[in-house]
Amino acid sequence: MVQVNVRIDEELKEKADALFDELGLNMTTAFIMFLKASLREHGLPFNVTTDVEERILNKQLSEALLKNNPETVKLEVDSNGNIIVDPDLHPDLYDWVING
Repeated sequence: MVQVNVRIDEELKEKADALFDELGLNMTTAFIMFLKASLREHGLPFNVTTDVEERILNKQLSEALLKNNPETVKLEVDSNGNIIVDPDLHPDLYDWVING
């Protein structure tokens, strides 16, 4: 075993500690999970982008899904990567996909 020291902002650490505590984790376990996920993915286990529009769209889609109970939302993606939503099943989500 080796010890790793990381300098981070105090507020960031407090917020992360609170989140991990809710998840039943501590900082060490969360960090180890991050490292293992990175190795499994052969990269970072999340998208890193400078594309502000993509981040906004991802956030908006997540919010729209949450409004429509994500366990019951059925999404399809066409060959161009466009989201296909049944307007009869999910009218609010369909409106968001079409109109933003």
